Amino acid sequence: LSQLAGRLQIMPPHELFRSALDDDDALLDLREAFEQELRHCFGRRACRELIGHWDLPNRATFCDELLDTLPPEPPPQQKSVDLGLLSDRLHAALDPRQPNPPAQVRLCQRLQGIDCARLIPPEFPIGLDFPTWSLLKQYDKEWLLPGADTLEKDSITALQTNPAFIDAYMVGINTQFMAEMRWRDLAVDRYSTPLRMFWGQVNYATQQRQADIQPLGEWARAPADPVGALTHQSIQPDDPGNATGSRLIITFRSDLFRRYPSTLVYLVRPPAGADDAAVDALLQQTPQLEHAAGDRANRRFFGPTFSGTLAPDLTFFAFDVTPSALDQYWLVLDEPPAELRFRSDAAANAANSATFARTTLDQPTRIAISGAELERQGLNP
Repeated sequence: LSQLAGRLQIMPPHELFRSALDDDDALLDLREAFEQELRHCFGRRACRELIGHWDLPNRATFCDELLDTLPPEPPPQQKSVDLGLLSDRLHAALDPRQPNPPAQVRLCQRLQGIDCARLIPPEFPIGLDFPTWSLLKQYDKEWLLPGADTLEKDSITALQTNPAFIDAYMVGINTQFMAEMRWRDLAVDRYSTPLRMFWGQVNYATQQRQADIQPLGEWARAPADPVGALTHQSIQPDDPGNATGSRLIITFRSDLFRRYPSTLVYLVRPPAGADDAAVDALLQQTPQLEHAAGDRANRRFFGPTFSGTLAPDLTFFAFDVTPSALDQYWLVLDEPPAELRFRSDAAANAANSATFARTTLDQPTRIAISGAELERQGLNP
């Protein structure tokens, strides 16, 4: 028992025995400890080695019978786990946002030559391919085109874009978007400009939409430039005389494009001083809307840079043209290409089938409207 008490490291042997004689609970604890140690003893050493010098009639079964007289080993004590407390402690230990998180400490111990005190959480710049004018169309068209509902039926109106409004709108929507990203605790670079497209016009050379404004951080390079300045615009006008960067917008209030959505709309610029015959000849030509970079200054045909609809009967087309020079252009609408049709109000020549077909061939319809007339109607409604 003295050796057993020493192995259990409970208390000195004489104190253990005195406590066991004076206290029933202590005696019970001593008995349980002795029984457990006895089991361990028989489990570690062969029983016949322990009783080798004893004269026992039942030597073969003595060890098993002795163990059978002992009460069964009590099951290990089990205690329910407080999952809430465990979760809180694990979160506190693993949360990377706390001061000196374990992952950062372990990483800094491995990295050499890096001051971990200067490390900050990673932030990633983002950019969205999203034309934001569609939000104005969806929620309030009056901000995009004041008086849109008052335009007369079957009318054509010449307008111009407002770069100052576009700048202010893009600053506001980016500010709110970034605030939402930060509130949601997303790792977004706070200095990025995720929304840079207002119109989102397509560059047909790359087949991708282009941003309308420079990143907001670039605006600081020219702090004296006003809102709407050319330095804020990513797409510069072709006309070097266009100091504001405003574009020409032609708006149609008509069911024409709902019924014939493939109607071709473009501008024609006759040479300066051309007579009526030269203008008519130019308007009758097949439009050449593709030009090499070096030929753009001398082009006569101008296709729209983008188009859109504000309502089923309200369609607009934008042109990279200085709005104040509208009187130098003609607006042309071409009937959509279709199969050959034979119809003519003139008398048909029935000399032979070829002549009859040529004289009755229905030519596609083309309408040309003077830009000077559109400007006059706009100034004198």
